[in-house]
Amino acid sequence: MTYRRALNPNMLTIHELGKLIGRAPATIRKDRMATPGHPLFGKAIKRGPGSNSPLLWWRSDVEEYFAAMGQRVDWSAIDGPSVEEAQSVPPSSPDATAVLMTVVVDLAEGIAGVLLDVAAKARAGEYGRS
Repeated sequence: MTYRRALNPNMLTIHELGKLIGRAPATIRKDRMATPGHPLFGKAIKRGPGSNSPLLWWRSDVEEYFAAMGQRVDWSAIDGPSVEEAQSVPPSSPDATAVLMTVVVDLAEGIAGVLLDVAAKARAGEYGRS
């Protein structure tokens, strides 16, 4: 799913927050209206006066909320892996389709080699004479 990122890297959009906490943006909006004093949803900043103006959260507020819950924020869910994590990830196993295509190519090359041998022997008259 693609979504718009906050322009300020210190802030989160409702989509990014939803990805971190595992809730849909509509659910966050509903919960925010139902419990205005919520320790996280109540800290939203509305960018504009309209009812559909975007909601933003400071990353520091999200970190504080997770810390109060006794958890750490997994920023890789929205930022991707860190450079160290990306370098330490072992290479993935080959794709099953790529493996199958390699086997098919090897088989086709083998069959082509046999057919070329048979054609060469047939031209030389090695077949059909006893």
